[in-house]
Amino acid sequence: MKNVLVSWLDYRFDFEQDRPHVPAINGMTWRLHRYYVPQYECERHYLLSIKASQPEDTQMTAMLHRLSKDFPSHRITPVFMNITDPIDLARIKGEVEPFLLSLREDGQVRVNIFYNAGYQMMQLAWTLCCLTSCSGFTRLFHMRKPEFTESGKPEILEIDLTKQQSTQAYGLLINSKSESRSTNTCITASMEAAYRRAEQVASLPNFPALITGPSGSGKEQIARYIHQLSGRGQFIAINCAAMPDELLRAELFGYKKGAFTGAVESRIGYFEAANGGTLFLDEIGDASLLLQQSLLRVLQDGVIIPLGDTRPRKVNVRIVAATHRNLLQMIAQGTFRDDLYYRLNPAPIKLPAWADLPESERQQLFNFLWQQQARKLNHGRPAQISTEAVDFIVRCNFPGNIRQLQNLLAGLYVFYRHEPRITLNMVLHEIESSELSITTSPTGWSIEEVERAHIQKALRHFRNNLSHTAKALGISLNTLKAKMRKFYLA
Repeated sequence: MKNVLVSWLDYRFDFEQDRPHVPAINGMTWRLHRYYVPQYECERHYLLSIKASQPEDTQMTAMLHRLSKDFPSHRITPVFMNITDPIDLARIKGEVEPFLLSLREDGQVRVNIFYNAGYQMMQLAWTLCCLTSCSGFTRLFHMRKPEFTESGKPEILEIDLTKQQSTQAYGLLINSKSESRSTNTCITASMEAAYRRAEQVASLPNFPALITGPSGSGKEQIARYIHQLSGRGQFIAINCAAMPDELLRAELFGYKKGAFTGAVESRIGYFEAANGGTLFLDEIGDASLLLQQSLLRVLQDGVIIPLGDTRPRKVNVRIVAATHRNLLQMIAQGTFRDDLYYRLNPAPIKLPAWADLPESERQQLFNFLWQQQARKLNHGRPAQISTEAVDFIVRCNFPGNIRQLQNLLAGLYVFYRHEPRITLNMVLHEIESSELSITTSPTGWSIEEVERAHIQKALRHFRNNLSHTAKALGISLNTLKAKMRKFYLA
């Protein structure tokens, strides 16, 4: 039985503090070759990098040069994982798990994984792999520092992955969720309950979820959050309203060659592609009754039957569904199966509409999304925007919810980021150019706010024809223009 060693290059502790390209002899990777490799007679060390290639990782090059000089007989292979976000658990596990499984192809290999090196999510990914798909051929080790040993030398200890350790691993994940949340999304107080429920769903393997809320409220985002916390394989999203029923069934379940006209070769579906991961079914309320019946079978038995086949295939998939429709109303109308509803909905998760958020939370979301667009579209530099423009945006009611707000802010960055300051007139012009259907939230019951909303509605009805609008409102054209300027509608 051959032993191989796998570990991350640790950019924080493997190099001298004041010289980041000089490997440190008290660093973890160097100590592994001084103490661990000889003790366990490792045939090879696979040293993992978060970069995409060796030219991008000059620190890896420096480390390989130092190790080859100090330990010329040791065999070291750099592996480049292309991890852009070191706290993206799903991405990290999705990269290291297939790599570990590829090492298993030679049945005479035992993979020893060094746990200490890398960020917290990298360590958690190792634990999850060793507890699940890679449990039969992997072992986790950690290093006790010399200052805590009797010999004054580092000690290499194996980690016992008992059930208690598994619970601790999930606890580590939950304790890390605030770090993960802060980089990926903005969670206001009104959304907090939904995200807490998502965390509880993620803690249970293959537990389904049904996310409800209006279009654009962030349902796919919370589905990805469940997937990320699960530490599972691939995340695949499919919109049930985006394709005809027969095509959707073929895409989901796969098909055999000759199953229908045009099926010139067999093909696996999304259920098999997502095996070991998460399948997100958006707009489940638009699924046909026939498809609903097939989905129920997957939830009950964990099996699928591809089109044109008779043999059931076992799949291990978490199903997360989402809809903006009222499924209970659809059940009463006979257009949605009640048994599927209750299978999908043991722990309902509901997201609020933008219109239901208090102004303080709207302001919080605006600030977060404004910074997000700056990172995406302006090299991290937030554009200047007037207080008047921000106040108007925060008071707007977006029928498309957060997604519509994101689109508006993206448009402002694309077309006005080079202006000294984005003004309210620029915001109004972008709304008009994008043909966004937007009204503003009244802060009270003032006559002015009611009048503004009424004029805005009339303008939309008459397609901004001012003569027709003025005539319908019973006022002169000059009066209409004056009111439009007053209410920032011009």
